[in-house]
Amino acid sequence: MYIAQATADILRQNDERFSLVFASHLVAAPAASEARITIDDAKIIGQALVEVLLATMTRFPFPPLGDVAPRLHEMASGLAPRAAIDRAFVAACQDIFPAPGRGMTVNAWRELLTWFLTATPPADRRDA
Repeated sequence: MYIAQATADILRQNDERFSLVFASHLVAAPAASEARITIDDAKIIGQALVEVLLATMTRFPFPPLGDVAPRLHEMASGLAPRAAIDRAFVAACQDIFPAPGRGMTVNAWRELLTWFLTATPPADRRDA
């Protein structure tokens, strides 16, 4: 829960120092390399991410994420319940970073969140 809440807090800050701050939180977290984010943690992070994405959609060119983008627009119009957004977000994350068990690795989350902020898909960064 520490990592999920810290991530949500950092996302809500929505500033350019994100990468440094997020990395320092991961380093400070006990056994960060072993930590896993559960579906419940994903909901905490997903809610914060949805808020940030809605607030910054017009400023940054985010990559398409399956059915998440249309659902974000629906939510912005008040047409979709937040639980539907959370499920779509978690499903998109699982598609992008499949992981065994109920959780995703912290490194996978860091890559996903960096992707949102830089609009550079992880595969493209690895090939560069």
